Amino acid sequence: MKWIGLPVLIILLLAACSSDPPVVEQIQWYLEAAYETDETSPRHYLHLEVQVHEPQGPKDLVSLVITGPRDLVWTLDPAELVVSSQGEDVVLAVGRLAPIGGMDFPAGSYHLQTADIPGNIGEGEFFLPESSSRLIGTIPDKEGSVYIVEETGCRYLIWEDPDRRVIYSRGPVCP
Repeated sequence: MKWIGLPVLIILLLAACSSDPPVVEQIQWYLEAAYETDETSPRHYLHLEVQVHEPQGPKDLVSLVITGPRDLVWTLDPAELVVSSQGEDVVLAVGRLAPIGGMDFPAGSYHLQTADIPGNIGEGEFFLPESSSRLIGTIPDKEGSVYIVEETGCRYLIWEDPDRRVIYSRGPVCP
C-alpha cells in the first residue's frame, strides 16, 4: 500500500510545478527623444508596455528579454519593471531603455521573451519602422516633419527634425 501512495505523490508534485506558458497579448511602444545638457542631437529612449496573460499572476514572471537588430539585448528582471495586474493579465512596463554607446535604435524587428518560474516562455515581436516605409501622409513643420507611414500592414507616426533624424515615433496601429 505504501508504494501506491508514493507514485501518486510524485504525480501531484509534478502537476503542481507545471503551468501554462505566459502569453504575450499586446506590445505598445514609443521612442522618446531627449536633449541632454550640452548635446546638439537627442538621445533616444525606448518605452514599452507588454501585456502578458499569466494564469499564475505577476509573481510567477521572472524575466523579460528584449533583442533587436545589431545585437541589441536587454535582460530585465521584475525589480526593473513597473508591474501591474488585473486577474491573469499582467502589464510589464519599462521606460528609458537606451542602446549602449549612444547609438540610435536601428529600424527592424525586436523580439521579446518573458519567462515564468517553471521555465515556460512567452514570446512577442514589435517593429521599429524607418521613415522610408510607405508614406501615408506628411505634415511639414519648421521644427521638422511629421509622417504617417505604413509597414507590414501597421501604421506608425514618426516626427523627424530638420536633419531627418527621428525624434519621436509611436506605433503600431494595426487593423
